[in-house]
Amino acid sequence: MNAPERNPPLTPMEKFRGLLSAFEDSEAGREGLARGLQQVGPQGLGELGARLTRPGTPRTLKKAILALVSTFDWPEWGPLLATAMQSEQDLGIFDQGIAALASLGTQDSAKALDHLSGSLGEAQRQLILQRERSRLAMHQPLEFYLARLLEGSGNPKSARQAAGVLAANLDDRCLEPLLAALRKGNPLTRNLSLRLLDAFGSAEVGAALLERLDQLRQSFEDASLGQGERDQASIQVAELAEALARRCLGGLPPGRDRVVAVFLGCFRSRAGGSALQGALARLVEPGDQETQGEILADPDPRSRIRTLNAIGVREEDGFAPFFLKAVEDPFLDVAHTAMHHLDRLPSGFGMIMDLFHSPQADRVRRAIQVFGENRSRAAAENLMAFLAQETRDELLQEAVEALGAIVHPPAAGPLLEMLHDGKPLNLQLALTRALGGMATPEACLGLLDRAPRLKIPQVLGLALEGVFTAFPSFARPFPLDRIPDLLGLAERCFDEREGEGQRLRAIFALQDLFVLDRAVYERLKDRVSDFLSELRTSPSWDRELNDKVAGAIKEFGRRALNLSRLEDRERSLVGAFKKLPAGGQTRVDGLLQLRDALLDPELILRKELAGELARFIRSELEAPGKEWRETARLCEIGGLTGEALLVEPIREVFIRATGLGLRAAAKEALLRLGLSEGEIHTRAPIKSILLLEPSGFFRKRLLGVLEGRGFRVAQAGDRQEAELALRNEPVDLLVSEFLDASGEMGGWLEEQWRTRRIRDLVLATTARSLGPLGEAPWLLGVLFKPFQAERLLEILESP
Repeated sequence: MNAPERNPPLTPMEKFRGLLSAFEDSEAGREGLARGLQQVGPQGLGELGARLTRPGTPRTLKKAILALVSTFDWPEWGPLLATAMQSEQDLGIFDQGIAALASLGTQDSAKALDHLSGSLGEAQRQLILQRERSRLAMHQPLEFYLARLLEGSGNPKSARQAAGVLAANLDDRCLEPLLAALRKGNPLTRNLSLRLLDAFGSAEVGAALLERLDQLRQSFEDASLGQGERDQASIQVAELAEALARRCLGGLPPGRDRVVAVFLGCFRSRAGGSALQGALARLVEPGDQETQGEILADPDPRSRIRTLNAIGVREEDGFAPFFLKAVEDPFLDVAHTAMHHLDRLPSGFGMIMDLFHSPQADRVRRAIQVFGENRSRAAAENLMAFLAQETRDELLQEAVEALGAIVHPPAAGPLLEMLHDGKPLNLQLALTRALGGMATPEACLGLLDRAPRLKIPQVLGLALEGVFTAFPSFARPFPLDRIPDLLGLAERCFDEREGEGQRLRAIFALQDLFVLDRAVYERLKDRVSDFLSELRTSPSWDRELNDKVAGAIKEFGRRALNLSRLEDRERSLVGAFKKLPAGGQTRVDGLLQLRDALLDPELILRKELAGELARFIRSELEAPGKEWRETARLCEIGGLTGEALLVEPIREVFIRATGLGLRAAAKEALLRLGLSEGEIHTRAPIKSILLLEPSGFFRKRLLGVLEGRGFRVAQAGDRQEAELALRNEPVDLLVSEFLDASGEMGGWLEEQWRTRRIRDLVLATTARSLGPLGEAPWLLGVLFKPFQAERLLEILESP
């Protein structure tokens, strides 16, 4: 029996946030970020802007975000880039951000460059700004730049440069040529022209764009035109739709209602494709039931899913009634998409609870389906109360299935009480499947206890599969004292009369039995061998089944043999790690041999030995001064033990690792220990802090803010005082200056981290150049003086 997925399904925006939180500076990490932004569209820019301005955002993530501008060069980047660069202290990031801002080629981006130039006085920043602004100066007549713009795709670099100059020098003379370019220009010319037209806020321009959109829709619907012409009309519709959506969201004419009305005409005829759907989704308002009805009536299920996701990324609670209606969609994938979005809205759960408490069975059923699909843990207690009072078997079955999807271990007792032969077959199957899916000893052994009260063969077979899920390996073996009960249940499934066709199912299920008793496997091997002889005479027997049953017999024999060698193998392993050389390459080689021994598929690692190995690995990882290959081998061995006590030590290695080899080894070990990608990147909470700050007044301010949030805080006025304090008691976080009377402290700070006296660092400094320390993965953030003390809390509380 496969255990159900325990995590709730994620919406596109949640997946995007997860990519940002777990970002790794690699090609795969950057590609994942780009795919995520493509899915959420311009609505995802708010998440990116927040990280660009957040003090604790890693430099590598900021660089990756800014690199996205060239691929997704939406004009909507402008305001967030301008805001981020206003406070960005890292000169390299500032340079990249200003270049990205200038590349947008809009009037707003040109004005933002002017504003930044007037508000930032530092010479180096002025040089960067002047470099970009000088490219926007008009050195030729206006007609020259308009002509370069019209070259478009034929000369992209020249066209983009011309668009930038025009954006900084727009006047009414540009209007007619730009409108003409929409009708006659190539794709790049049209795109750049639409960006420039965003600067013209008159009603006449808005009306002209809307009229052009309606003309293109009519061309797309004209059956007399060739397919190529219709495709070109659809592409232009998409470009115009995105531009009109920007105008509406920016408060420019022709107004949301007029635009949405024309959009709906395009939507019905499929003109503009997914881009038109996305633009419509950005403009539809929570109270616009007519447009929402059109969206839900879309005959293409995949199209409905795209539009639901595009509305869902807005995360506006006013759309909860819309998603509630979409939950009733006849296509499951569409209904499930609506369920996921509804569950994330503040009023969504309350709406589902209203359905759940309805006297109408179909509404109750719909609510239960939502609970199960979203794996809503908040609904588990309500479902348990429902089971205690409900009498309708079909609804009981669906409630049990929902609890099984949620995986709520406290429900094991009530579900076991319900499980007996007097219940309908489908309800018995649902109860058995839910209990097995919990994968807890209480639920699985409870199934074994209830087995005598079960008679239907399908339920007996499913119960046998379910009893093993809590005992998935020799590190977590099936209890020896329950073997008689287990074999009794297996025999009932084997029996042709009582089992009625469950024999093969039972044989294959028993391959999931891990028990530290050689005799059990020998008995199963003999029993199944007898069956194989009988089954070979059956008229329905085939070669594939023969091979599968023979494979099960072989597996039972292999485990019996391995258990007979268990003591010898354990002595060999213990001897191997106790005789490891003291250091050098021979020690690395010894650890490699130990890792390979643990990778042996024939090895049975008992819980006691796994724990002994894990304690050894933990002590080794905590010792400083190891070469990276030795640390990598220790992590790999730790992951193979499966012991949870190694999660934090190995996660610490992962977070500290700078080399790809060590980082990959630590990550693989954490995955083996059961962590998800997101959990791997989660830092342990900060509890203890040392403030290293020469100014007693400023120390006092920071001390008050931090102690007010419950942190344990020590303080020091110079590096000598701080070093003495750290030798006596290491801390989770050091908040430090980068400069003191002796000069830069980068080397000293790195030494404190390397010797594990500190885990993380925040710099609160007057220095503007941090050298290599600015790239350190353990640097949570930089605060440039002067700053508000609350800014430090923003870093500490950021995910």
